[in-house]
Amino acid sequence: MAPRAGSAGAGRRRALIAVAVGLALVGALVALQLVDDGGDTTRSADTGVHVKGESVSRPATLVGQFAGADGFSVEVVVVGPHSETRATADADGRFRVTGLAAGPVEVSWVGSTSADAGGGISLGAQRTGHTQVTLDAGRNMLDLDL
Repeated sequence: MAPRAGSAGAGRRRALIAVAVGLALVGALVALQLVDDGGDTTRSADTGVHVKGESVSRPATLVGQFAGADGFSVEVVVVGPHSETRATADADGRFRVTGLAAGPVEVSWVGSTSADAGGGISLGAQRTGHTQVTLDAGRNMLDLDL
């Protein structure tokens, strides 16, 4: 049986279309590579986006634990350039502060405890401290001694 003349032309046309689509995909990937080369320079996910005159960026979270917090109630205050956020550590001394702006902040804490000594006398103690840290966007860990 003799091959049909039209089938060779259709196969060649399909091959040319496949090559053209392949070249278009490679061109698109090269263009994306030029936009974000993956180097250590600032990437698009790390920069702020300006919406109606306000800067919006990925928030930072500070997660930590106080060693030696047994019996203490610990209040944590994180002060940034434009905000102040408070949190209370749980019974194990763990705390979490969310919605922070990335950048330098001051973390202060006050741990307090009290006990009834009897006869109308109450005993109390406080421990305080502070440190300065620079928060990255996303989750940040900070372990402290009370």
